[in-house]
Amino acid sequence: PASISSRVAYQWLDGSANIPGANSSTYSPPVLSASKNYSCRITYSDGCPGTTTSSVATITVVDLRIVSHPAQYVTYSGCKTLNVITVGVSVTSAFQWQYSTDNVNWSNATTAQGSGPTNFAFTPVMPSVTTYYRCVATKGACSVVSNVSTLLLQKPTYVAATYPGATVPSTHTINYPGSDVIGATGVLTDGRDGKTYSTKKMPDGKWWMTKNLEVGACTATVLSTTVDAAWGSSYDQTSNWNINGVALRGKCRPNSSYGYLYNWIGATQFPNGCGQGQYCPVSLWQDKWIQGICPEGWSLPIGGPCQEFEEMPSSYSLSTWTTTWVGPYGGQATIGGTLGLQGSHGFYWSSSSQTSEPVSVYTLVYVKSTGSADPKYTYAKANLLSVRCIKRN
Repeated sequence: PASISSRVAYQWLDGSANIPGANSSTYSPPVLSASKNYSCRITYSDGCPGTTTSSVATITVVDLRIVSHPAQYVTYSGCKTLNVITVGVSVTSAFQWQYSTDNVNWSNATTAQGSGPTNFAFTPVMPSVTTYYRCVATKGACSVVSNVSTLLLQKPTYVAATYPGATVPSTHTINYPGSDVIGATGVLTDGRDGKTYSTKKMPDGKWWMTKNLEVGACTATVLSTTVDAAWGSSYDQTSNWNINGVALRGKCRPNSSYGYLYNWIGATQFPNGCGQGQYCPVSLWQDKWIQGICPEGWSLPIGGPCQEFEEMPSSYSLSTWTTTWVGPYGGQATIGGTLGLQGSHGFYWSSSSQTSEPVSVYTLVYVKSTGSADPKYTYAKANLLSVRCIKRN
């Protein structure tokens, strides 16, 4: 009752000092920059006069602030390594990176959490759509959320083949029995010559041919231990085979098990100036999916530091690939004209040249006997290797 409350006096204390004007039964502290200890001294003037002091209430200030937000936009391009996304906070804390595809509903990135320093870095994997990222830092009961970083997905440009008759006929089909999930299999029919190739959706989310390419009418019909020496001297736009009567550039050798072997110019259909000992302009192949001699809508893999070959042995179990992708092994033919290692090694061209060395191109090499793979092996452009193509959406 008012008659009772009027006989009780309150004085809030900051440590042992009175807080001016803090004379109510409740007290709301201001925004603090340092921890404080508060208590209340209560004086009674009726009945049993006297004074008592409450227990101490400690307010601990945690200086948890975002001092550097992640970049507002981060771009992933197919031939560039994705930079890390970094956030900085004012004190050591726990952190959790989160991702979202709509910038509304957020999920924790299970591989991007922990505690320790005041700078937290996170390297996202390549997404299939534009994805948003943010970091939640926590210290005790306090937490702060960083600004959102948007990862823009920029797919490489698809470059259709430009040789005469490349799109005549332009149709091709891939048939898979009602499934487009990892592990699904299909059959690619090449509209240029009607040949078919087994395909599979591999753990990287891409449809790969699981059979070596065999397009073109070759001048030789059987493999021999010694390859025509011309294979080692024709580094540019040679025209010794054709599709449906249209002359193309390249060299090949057929084999019922191993597929055909092509030099790099034949595989990519790059123009003169990209041959052996020549610097192929970066603008021709970087950030691009090159169709080359692949069926329309398909391309050579991007190799070297551009990920598509690297994802196979480094990011996924080798056994997942080797049981259905690598074999049969296409072998190689060297510049000197020797055909070797067929059946024991797989050598596969990428479309990625080496900018520092005019002779070399990134390839994938798989060794059957050891089960090992090298996704950044380099080969001379005049060598003859197999081709596997990837479907492009």
